[in-house]
Amino acid sequence: MEKLKLNWRMLTNSMIKQYKEHKCKEESLNSPPDEVAQGFLRIITKLLDTEYLDDLEDLVSFIFKSSLFPESGLNKLKNSKSRKDAY
Repeated sequence: MEKLKLNWRMLTNSMIKQYKEHKCKEESLNSPPDEVAQGFLRIITKLLDTEYLDDLEDLVSFIFKSSLFPESGLNKLKNSKSRKDAY
């Protein structure tokens, strides 16, 4: 029987793409955390591998510029639990 071989880099990039395209449901600091965004961030954390550092550079930049500290001032992640996962 042949073993299933996963392409971890492709899986990691797919999760990153899904996170970037996800429309966050958080509207304020007191809104419930967006569990889908948290799930993507947690999965990506588990998939992190030093072999893919080039792929992750873009993700780190996206998280800081779009999810935590956007120039527009409109954070994608507002709830403290979601922001903690992003850090």
